Amino acid sequence: MECKSILCVKHGPLIGLDRHAHNIARFLIYENIYDEELISPWFRIASGINKVHYVSDKYDNYVQWCGPAIDYENEKSKFHSKLIHALTFFNFVWGGFEAYIDTLDLPNCKKYRGEINKINYFLKEKYLNNHPIPEHYNKVVDTLKKMIILNPWYGNSEILFKPNVCEVEELLGLKIVYKIRNLFAHGAFTFSEPEGWNGTKPLDVEIISASSRIVLFTMQMLLYANNNLGFKVPQLHEDEEAGAKADKFIINLHKKSYRHC
Repeated sequence: MECKSILCVKHGPLIGLDRHAHNIARFLIYENIYDEELISPWFRIASGINKVHYVSDKYDNYVQWCGPAIDYENEKSKFHSKLIHALTFFNFVWGGFEAYIDTLDLPNCKKYRGEINKINYFLKEKYLNNHPIPEHYNKVVDTLKKMIILNPWYGNSEILFKPNVCEVEELLGLKIVYKIRNLFAHGAFTFSEPEGWNGTKPLDVEIISASSRIVLFTMQMLLYANNNLGFKVPQLHEDEEAGAKADKFIINLHKKSYRHC
């Protein structure tokens, strides 16, 4: 069956998250081939994480005596393996994002302090009306909102998706992701039961994956607005003359339809 969601890599318009992260790394490497700030490795490592294998009952010898318990632990292991993989990928992408924004000198939002508020304020005041928003960004943010409504343990969607004076509705993704990130960064994250073992279908993997996508989109916008884009990004085994112009590459590198991705 063909999946309809914007998050569906198989049938949708977006490349996989691993490839998306790898393309960010490629841009960073060719933007500064003597990358002394060590930002690109965060994204390169994220792109190479293939699998996480978690066993929920690894040390529980009593499970083997109960058939339903075995079924439950098997499903829990599969579900949490996917969730831990999504969280691991997110943490590397977020690490690279923080490493990059530490290099920026942006003004504070007068009402609220903090690095994320600086970024949101920059997106509102400087980016929105002067630079392109990556295609499909808003569809991913809208999908994230719908999923949070269905999984309300991530927060009240009406509050989460209401911009403050530092933010703008058209570029609200980072604000939401930061709130989600704080849940597991500060030990407040809820590890859901696998589907079929609770009343609500858990969308945790999809929510964390959408959050990773939004961080990568935000990196694209910041790199577009804060860099000299007079260079080319070659493909593997391709010389620079044949590469993609940096301004085209950075704003399109997430799309299957873009030939240089």
